[in-house]
Amino acid sequence: MLRPLGSSLPLGFAGLAVASLLLTGVDLGWVAHAQRHHIAAAVLAGVLPLQTILPVRAAARDGATATATALLAAGWASVGVNYAMSAPGTRSGALGLALLALGGLLVLSATVQALGKPLAAAAYALAGTRFLLSGAYQLSGGNGLQVASGAVGLAIVAVAAYAVVAFEFEDAQERPRPTGESVRRATLRRAAPGLPGNRNRHARVPALHPPPRRHLRRRHRHCAPQFGSPRL
Repeated sequence: MLRPLGSSLPLGFAGLAVASLLLTGVDLGWVAHAQRHHIAAAVLAGVLPLQTILPVRAAARDGATATATALLAAGWASVGVNYAMSAPGTRSGALGLALLALGGLLVLSATVQALGKPLAAAAYALAGTRFLLSGAYQLSGGNGLQVASGAVGLAIVAVAAYAVVAFEFEDAQERPRPTGESVRRATLRRAAPGLPGNRNRHARVPALHPPPRRHLRRRHRHCAPQFGSPRL
């Protein structure tokens, strides 16, 4: 028996964790600015493919998640191309405006996804905040904004890594895990087990037996038509 298509959410969150760790290394000084070209190559070659698979697979079933991941992919592509083309240590106003726009859209998208997917919404909200801080740094400069962006990046790595494990475990065990959407579905299934789609496939369905024949005979006897003329 063939299983349905697995979730592609772990791929998207894996790309989010890797990209956040790479850019956090630049923001916090773990990687020298002279190696920004290597960071750009790692983002474009290793992260961007993971971020583009999810929007393609989830566009028809989950438009909100596909939109948020596509915004992330656009942000990573913008940062990667800018790091590859610019000199080390320089800032870009155009990149700052792009990150501000993408970060604002991600935060708005996260508020909507919080209704059904709180874990994904938390990851996207942190990513949007990180884009806003990075965009402000690209426009105005200041080491405080860069350090704050790196600190938020560490939180993104932790949340995204947990999301990868949680969604993979849920997909492997076919049991609800604390990922938000699965918890909501499990709660609805327990509250209304008789609704279509909430019935347990392993539950026993009572068989429908025909009524006993004696009841049918009594009904036919009492309901039999009376022929002849009525008595006066």
